[in-house]
Amino acid sequence: MRVGYVLAAYPVLSETFILNELIEHEAAGLPLQIYSLGPELGGSVHDVFGRIRTAAQYLDAARDANRTVERMAAELVRRAAEQGVTHLHAHFADVAAEVTGVAAGALGIPWSFTAHAVDIFHRDVDEERLARMARAAAFVVTVSEYNVADLQARIGEHVDLYLIRNGLDLERFEFRTDVDATAPIVGAGRLVEKKGFADLIDACRLLGAGGWSCTIVGDGPLRGALEAQAHMFGVDVSFTGALAHRELLRHMRGATVFVAPSVVASDGNRDGIPTVLVEAMALGVPVVSTAVTGIPELVRDGETGLLCQPRDPMALAAATARLLGDPELRRRVTTNARALVEREYDARRNTAQLRALFGRAARAVSNA
Repeated sequence: MRVGYVLAAYPVLSETFILNELIEHEAAGLPLQIYSLGPELGGSVHDVFGRIRTAAQYLDAARDANRTVERMAAELVRRAAEQGVTHLHAHFADVAAEVTGVAAGALGIPWSFTAHAVDIFHRDVDEERLARMARAAAFVVTVSEYNVADLQARIGEHVDLYLIRNGLDLERFEFRTDVDATAPIVGAGRLVEKKGFADLIDACRLLGAGGWSCTIVGDGPLRGALEAQAHMFGVDVSFTGALAHRELLRHMRGATVFVAPSVVASDGNRDGIPTVLVEAMALGVPVVSTAVTGIPELVRDGETGLLCQPRDPMALAAATARLLGDPELRRRVTTNARALVEREYDARRNTAQLRALFGRAARAVSNA
């Protein structure tokens, strides 16, 4: 069995979950090919990218201004046939999945895709295309119970749909047992509406003076507006810009509380379960987040962290202050959080489930 991964772009700084998946497949000995529909991205890449041995192939048809699904699929067919690919898998239910489905049909091989968040929740999602792709695929994977229920309601029951959570290599996440209550509050993610960082800055204003500071790791189109908001409020918030993964983890390890104030954006876009939340919990950093999509499956209020309603800076401030002021609460939620991550977000175990599905799809074809 040789699996071809089809991605709209590669490597994407915010998509460490895909890199983790590829690393675990390689470690398990699964032969891989990686195909990107977009050009090779310049700029910062995570250090974990260097652990992937399989070289990505960038489709020439994808670089053409007149590119079409059919042209990209034709090139993918040629390359996959030459390289002996027996299963195609796409991440995101977007053009990557559409190209994958067309190519797999031409090759006569099974295919699948993983659905995440923007690809199924954005207001511009083509519901007919989503349903058509899901029914044509050998199986569909998604990353939260919330997504499973939502997709079942939208695409019907005649789809093989599986929950496989994004995972971490937990050996790289040493659990800390001490918390410096004077360290910064940290948030991380793309500076876009769905991340809710405007609410975090407002929460910092409500926390008032107390010797605290806040660091927001990431970059994006809202950076200027967020910096202006912090300046207007006179709060101690620093913006690092986009960082390599090792630098992101350094900021997390030094945090007193990690806050992920996710919201449903005006265009319907929203987080699935942010990988940075899983990472913070794996490291032993107490977390505050919001009840958006699958986040309550990870951040269980009072058990593995503190949970607020979205777009409520006062609740974010109160939850953060509660963690800052209660060492026993911090100890309890971080211990429970690490245990949950080990049970449900271990990349080695979760990618093994995905490989089992690849194998089942291959057997179904050979027995047909």
